Amino acid sequence: MIKIPFACLNKSIYVCLLLYPDSYLHEPPRSRHLCKSKREFILDSSPDHTLHLDAASGLTTFTMISQELRDGSHNKWLRRTSCNWKMLCLLLCILIIIMLIAILVPIFSKSSLTMKCSGEWIGVREKCFYFSDDTRDWTASKNFCSSQGSELAQIDTKEDMEFLKKHIGTFMHWIGLSRKQGESWKWTNGTVFNGWFEINGNGFFAFLSADGVYSSRGFVDIKWICSKPRF
Repeated sequence: MIKIPFACLNKSIYVCLLLYPDSYLHEPPRSRHLCKSKREFILDSSPDHTLHLDAASGLTTFTMISQELRDGSHNKWLRRTSCNWKMLCLLLCILIIIMLIAILVPIFSKSSLTMKCSGEWIGVREKCFYFSDDTRDWTASKNFCSSQGSELAQIDTKEDMEFLKKHIGTFMHWIGLSRKQGESWKWTNGTVFNGWFEINGNGFFAFLSADGVYSSRGFVDIKWICSKPRF
């Protein structure tokens, strides 16, 4: 740091550098004629030096910045900037990945849990139904459904009941309700029937027709309906 006296004439200041090393003499410093009421003025600033005037002391402070310091600061600034950009890009990528996971996981999870009703099976809400073209007795119909990984039709909702009645037309179809003498009606999976629809007749095996559910001894050969969950 070098301090140089200066003069103020006719409200103008002229500063002359008495010492300027050759290694920094790329061009003469930009001199300015200034006169202000402030105590200190920055007359000249460049990558190599900074020139200050102090009105109180009457001295000019000339600070030279070495090439190593200037380049080092610049490189540090570049490194910090590069690091900041990398961190920003990393955070942005992480945010995008999280958003994609949040969107796609429920979709794929639902797809993996949902079993499509293939072939002759018909999907209605949460179930797949199969309507036979052949005719068998109740026990043989039950065995066929079991071989397909399903049960003789279990009807749990009014919507399912209405759909099945419309689909069977005028034909009678076995469904998965049966009972033993003196016992309650049960579905083929062992669940006790809750009686939400009426079963007409005094038989032990239930079948569905267009006008309701009836029972018989189970020996007659009629069509049947299988059902299985879609999930």
